[in-house]
Amino acid sequence: MAEQLRQKLAEAADDGKNLPKLTASFGVAELDPDLVTREAWLKCADIALYASKNNGRNRVTSNRMDDNIPTSSERIENTSPTVPNRIDV
Repeated sequence: MAEQLRQKLAEAADDGKNLPKLTASFGVAELDPDLVTREAWLKCADIALYASKNNGRNRVTSNRMDDNIPTSSERIENTSPTVPNRIDV
């Protein structure tokens, strides 16, 4: 679903109306019994979002796609997302 939304956003900017190129990065955390709290699940999605941004932006990253994203609540609680060097507005 996130990949479809990313593609639709890119297509919308390419409809011939001279709109600027639009990109989107998403972080997705699959429901998992090891993510025992809502906070851990959201933090996992946040880490996946930063992985998308750090790996070139305009992409979807899932906690199941990237081995560097922790998938248990215990490991999530001790992990901070890596903030990209720049912020695009």
